[in-house]
Amino acid sequence: LVKWVSERYVPSTMPLLGECDKVKGYEGGTVTLPCHYDYSYHGALSICWGKGEVPWSKCSDTIIEAKGNKIIFQSAKKYQLLGRVENGNVSLTIFNATMSDSGKYHCRIHISGLFNDEKNTVDLDITKGDNLAQLLHLLSEHSIGFCYHNSKKNHYIFST
Repeated sequence: LVKWVSERYVPSTMPLLGECDKVKGYEGGTVTLPCHYDYSYHGALSICWGKGEVPWSKCSDTIIEAKGNKIIFQSAKKYQLLGRVENGNVSLTIFNATMSDSGKYHCRIHISGLFNDEKNTVDLDITKGDNLAQLLHLLSEHSIGFCYHNSKKNHYIFST
């Protein structure tokens, strides 16, 4: 797979932290909010995903928290970390998305030392899809998505 990012091709195995700051999905579908770090340099780190603005430390309104491959806290089963942590993929997958899932999310990767944490904020917009879009989401367990730049709105979109 290849992601279209800023008018160039980037292999999907090497995504950039914060490359998609806006994600759109359909009610009842599955969406993935991207977050990655350099695992080969840092190794297994503690991470958390929260809803709302990213605070000075930790996560606010924590959804999921993990240390390496081990989930420490999970607010609901619909929130999963399905990426390969050993590749630095700590993206948040939300199953059966609802309109109330719309909003701002943040990923924090805890790196030792003062002010070293990596942070990523993503705006999620869940909408009611047409019948065809809803059917396609229901037929697939998990959507494969692509990130592309919308020049009219000047932001990246993770599209399924």
